[in-house]
Amino acid sequence: VIVSSRPACSSGKSTLIEIEINERIQQEYTTPGQFVQFRPNDDGSTDPIFLAMSSAPTIKHDDENNGTDPKSKPTLEFLIKMAPRLAWLPQTLVVGTTVQISSVMGSGFPIHRIMDECTDTDIYNTTNDDDMKNHP
Repeated sequence: VIVSSRPACSSGKSTLIEIEINERIQQEYTTPGQFVQFRPNDDGSTDPIFLAMSSAPTIKHDDENNGTDPKSKPTLEFLIKMAPRLAWLPQTLVVGTTVQISSVMGSGFPIHRIMDECTDTDIYNTTNDDDMKNHP
């Protein structure tokens, strides 16, 4: 189930969604860069898209009780770029919509190798297309 959905940039070309997942998917995640197949909850006639998982599943915390909210389920966030070939996407990325998520696939990025080989690392985090225009 999609629990949040909002434009990721002013152009509307990308959407940031948060999807509630089951414990099996949460346990399958081990490394950034793994991916899942995502499709509407239909009869299987819609081809899935592949979404990379850049960060671990999260569980909302209950600040009042200093811990995890027992009613909260794990979620994953995805940044999705809209494309004309994905005509089904806009009506699917709505809060409350049930979607299909596959098992976690792939081995992810070789983070340990990257960190071992680099002495200086620049990391850019952006959610706005305009941010990238200002950086070489």
